[in-house]
Amino acid sequence: MIPRAVTAAPVSSVDPLIERCREIGTPVWRFDLEGRLITGPSVAGVLGLWLRSAHLTERITAEVRGWAGGAEPEFTELFPGFWLMPIAETRRRRTVGYLVAVAIGSEALESDEFTLGCVSACIDQPSARRALLDSASMTRDESNRTLSMLRWMHADLEVYAKGQTALETFTTQLSESYETIHTVYEIGRSMSGLNEPDRFIELVIDRVQKTLEFGWVAVMIKPRDSDAAPRLYLAGDPGCDTELLRTAITSVGHDPLSDSCTISPLRAEDPASIGPQIVTRSVGRNGMASGLMAAGAKGGIDPQVSSYETLLLEAAGGYLTAFLENVELYDDQRQTFMGTIQAMTAAIDAKDRYTCGHSERVAYLSAELARSSGLDEALCERIHVAGLVHDVGKIGVAEAVLCKPGRLTDDEFDQIREHPEIGHRILAGIPSLKDILPGVMHHHERIDGKGYPHGLAGEDIPLMAKIIGVADTFDAMSSTRSYRPAMNRDQVLAEMRRCAGTQLDASLVDVFLTLDLSEYDRLVREHAGPLILRESDAA
Repeated sequence: MIPRAVTAAPVSSVDPLIERCREIGTPVWRFDLEGRLITGPSVAGVLGLWLRSAHLTERITAEVRGWAGGAEPEFTELFPGFWLMPIAETRRRRTVGYLVAVAIGSEALESDEFTLGCVSACIDQPSARRALLDSASMTRDESNRTLSMLRWMHADLEVYAKGQTALETFTTQLSESYETIHTVYEIGRSMSGLNEPDRFIELVIDRVQKTLEFGWVAVMIKPRDSDAAPRLYLAGDPGCDTELLRTAITSVGHDPLSDSCTISPLRAEDPASIGPQIVTRSVGRNGMASGLMAAGAKGGIDPQVSSYETLLLEAAGGYLTAFLENVELYDDQRQTFMGTIQAMTAAIDAKDRYTCGHSERVAYLSAELARSSGLDEALCERIHVAGLVHDVGKIGVAEAVLCKPGRLTDDEFDQIREHPEIGHRILAGIPSLKDILPGVMHHHERIDGKGYPHGLAGEDIPLMAKIIGVADTFDAMSSTRSYRPAMNRDQVLAEMRRCAGTQLDASLVDVFLTLDLSEYDRLVREHAGPLILRESDAA
């Protein structure tokens, strides 16, 4: 990333020179190149009134206008005893104005010009002469030497000012280079959050908007496998309705397959607040343009978009493209993973027609209970996965035992009690499921220590297992099984209250009782369809 071509506001050499003239008692005027007065002498008292009189100001202005922007003017005697000491004010080797210092001798106080100045300033001439006598002590030679000193002083101040300007420019560039590097580093470091793409996109446009001082930065992304309108992400304030902004961005002509930025002028029908230029850069997935990054209302010293801005926007767009491709791969892998998990749960449910959908319902209830308990979303997602596979160990239990309509023998119950450990052994070899193993192993433990397989009690039971245990108990009592019919909702909730603190964690039961179960009831109805079909086929 190259540094921005920025020059700091030039440090003035004129203001310090005017201040030095004031300190040594030398009056000074400042004019622009066309001879227009910018500032007059800041001298107090009668001398100041006389120097700023309309007559004297007109005489000096007329002289300056005669210089016509040429080379540095010569030392000039405007009238007897009144000498002009001109110093050219330059910028980038071009004269842009003049400083005119004056030296006054005793002859000036006896001149007609002095009289006219007093009349113009409405001051008493004898009184003015007495007041100015001490100030009017210069000679021609002294005035000439003073001019040489002032020009030498001005040259030194210009060298100093150029050095200060260069230093401030370098400091500005160094600061902006740091901001750019920090922005790119922060964007790159944040690319790992593939399960939170919105957060990454918002981070990118926020960092770019603040680093480059755009009024707004936006990204529009087309949803995958959908004809819906592109989603708009926005940082900053475009000063208009987002639909107007969306229209302005989509109207910009750009190459959808190019990695470069396009800088476009604002259209007449677009809101002025988003311009005057819009810079765009395509972002995509798998080599295809799927979105657009745009920025406008450039601020700072230079309102025009430069190569510095486009380079950072291109880099940010490249990160977004790579990130979106990784998100797509991650999403594909996640869907494959979840499909495999769901296939495993379907295989479990297929062994017992009465448990159809049990794992999916337990997974849903577990995740909702986790969210309502204040757990973060990532952990809730993992608890959902644990709920899906919590009974995977039943694959290793004989179907005759699982589907037995009557009371189980002690030996048969021992076989059922083995399913948490069987499930643990089945899943232990899958690295991506390592964190959910405690939920699979311990979801039948009890708070009072009378559960299985290890008889854990209280706080020794993992939180994930406690949550799944509550959800599993609710669904088991709410479902028809081979050995008993389903209990009604009031009976189930009453039994859960009774078991709070002994079988189930009391605080989790309290939270569970506040859940909205309408989605759970929908799942029950959905899962009842295959059961009815199976019973119809059996008949």
